[in-house]
Amino acid sequence: MRPNRAEEFKTIPEIIVCGVEKFADRKCLGTRVGDEFQWINYAEFGDMVDKFRRVLVQHKIERGDKVTLISNNRVEWAVAMYATTGLGAALVPM
Repeated sequence: MRPNRAEEFKTIPEIIVCGVEKFADRKCLGTRVGDEFQWINYAEFGDMVDKFRRVLVQHKIERGDKVTLISNNRVEWAVAMYATTGLGAALVPM
C-alpha cells in the first residue's frame, strides 16, 4: 500500500509511483505548443520514467552514481530526474 499524505513518503520516486497508481488518466505535465498545451497523463509519464530507468540500468547506473543533464526545462527533464533518483543515483543538472 502506498502512502496517502505527503509526509508519509520516504523518497521522491514514491510520489510519482503513487500518482501513477491513483491518477493514471489525469493530466500530469503539459508542454506549450503555440497557443495550446500538449498534455501527457500520469500513466504515460510513468511509462516514460520506466523506459528511461531501464536505459540507465543498461548503462550500469546504480546507487551512488551521478548522471549529468544538459537540457532546457521540459518533460524529459522530469523523466530523467525520477528515473535517476529511482535507482538511488543523483541527477546533476549542468
